[in-house]
Amino acid sequence: MKLIVLLLVASVFSSLAFADTLKIVGNAEITNQNLGEIRVSFGTNKELARAWVEVLLVSQVSLGSDSPPDEQVLRIKLDQLTFDQGTNSILVQTSRGPVLCAHLVRKGFPFRYDTMRMTKECKFDIQKSTVKVTRDDGFNTWVERQTLLNIDLVIAE
Repeated sequence: MKLIVLLLVASVFSSLAFADTLKIVGNAEITNQNLGEIRVSFGTNKELARAWVEVLLVSQVSLGSDSPPDEQVLRIKLDQLTFDQGTNSILVQTSRGPVLCAHLVRKGFPFRYDTMRMTKECKFDIQKSTVKVTRDDGFNTWVERQTLLNIDLVIAE
């Protein structure tokens, strides 16, 4: 299935007095009717001290199908997100200063690997809605189902 995603510019704004909200994806249009799971996490490049948000879109598989689900990974760079090499931490810069959102933790024996551990200071808020949209190509009109996706990073105060 083909996924078409239009990402709006990420921007920071304050919502209520209790938390800051970092808009990651605003009203992204997804034209895949079989969208199943949405997973959001942080990605890092330790050598370059960079961090970003990864959005994994997984399509649903029909019962009895042998094919694996389609997956699409979106990497979204936010200017406010940084990776601290000294502490292996992901920080988000807010008006109150840096907030610790996650750390990389080394696990495993004998094969070592890094895993991301989120803190309670930050959480992802995912909202998915489906609407019917009438399309017009100049010759014909048709109605198609469209999924709208909003993803925010909510930062506790």
